[in-house]
Amino acid sequence: MTKVKTQSLHKRDSDLAKSNTQLEILSNGIFKSGELPTFKEKIAETSQFPLKAKQLEILQINVGYMCNQVCEHCHVDAGPR
Repeated sequence: MTKVKTQSLHKRDSDLAKSNTQLEILSNGIFKSGELPTFKEKIAETSQFPLKAKQLEILQINVGYMCNQVCEHCHVDAGPR
């Protein structure tokens, strides 16, 4: 049996692929009512605001938007599908 890969929101032409749509949903949802703390508030609770890198662990260089791999975790939507 072949596992079917889910296409990214961008490939499916979803409005959720647009950052302005994501921000609108977040700012008018549970963050607006105060039901859920923001990332900034949560980090401040742990006395780690503002966040500062301790050391370089990973260096990733994307040279263009073309890739011949189909990784489920791809955040640049660069694969062939």
